[in-house]
Amino acid sequence: MPTERRSHPRTHLRVPLFLLAKGATVPIRTETEDLSREGFYCYTEHQFLPGECLQFVMLLPPATRNPLSPGGLCLQGCVEVVRFTLTSDARCGMGCHLTTYRVIANPELLTPEFITAALLASDLEPSPTSSG
Repeated sequence: MPTERRSHPRTHLRVPLFLLAKGATVPIRTETEDLSREGFYCYTEHQFLPGECLQFVMLLPPATRNPLSPGGLCLQGCVEVVRFTLTSDARCGMGCHLTTYRVIANPELLTPEFITAALLASDLEPSPTSSG
């Protein structure tokens, strides 16, 4: 059995995810495969190198199934690509480590235009303690 390298447990959870590489103007839409409090794993059609930093917006579901509860949680921040694999079906799997993030209010009001603007205008920078 392989040795677990993560210090925090993963949760299999698919949620909408938008990624933006440095210098890009159009976000890549994908979804997480799993996540932990330190990062997430996802698949994209684009290749990124380990050590590359990306902006992200992630839309998390509400913590309750109560239809009267407010919408889910939206996170915006930076991740560092720590692992990259090419799958047999030409998808790119990548493990990403959260370097910085913040909560965006009113995620139910987000539109594709708002997400793109948030990614392009992000003032979040990778943490100085991130490896790379």
